[in-house]
Amino acid sequence: MGPLNSIITNSFLVKWRVAKHYSEYEDVNKDTNFSLFMKENINENQIVRNLSDDAKELYEKILNIEESAKQMFFYNTNQIYRMHISKNELKIVKTSCFNINIEIQKIIKAFLQQITADHINVYLIKKKNIMYTEIISDWMIYKLILYNII
Repeated sequence: MGPLNSIITNSFLVKWRVAKHYSEYEDVNKDTNFSLFMKENINENQIVRNLSDDAKELYEKILNIEESAKQMFFYNTNQIYRMHISKNELKIVKTSCFNINIEIQKIIKAFLQQITADHINVYLIKKKNIMYTEIISDWMIYKLILYNII
């Protein structure tokens, strides 16, 4: 899945560059630390909200490419897993996770524009002061199940 990974990675980088460039050009988002953007620890909506209409339109088009590539990635991975299941060759790869919300958000993010366009409300409820424990599972299978539900 080399080309898809390239599209996902490069669209993210272009999205970051567009937000940073237009913020500097339009003299907005002065207090934003764009290095946090690379770590996905920044509110993209807050940055885009301050940009001009042209910048927002370009940003949305890049976001559309990125989300489409993520959807294609999950679709292709789903088909590969289905083939392994039909051949009775599926291998469970267990990994640990401490915050299941992050895994759920990865799937939802691939459908964000469709969710927004259709005015669908999605809620992830987190209880305060909850202690996350390590959950060991095959997270790709979990994400594919969620992908198929969405």
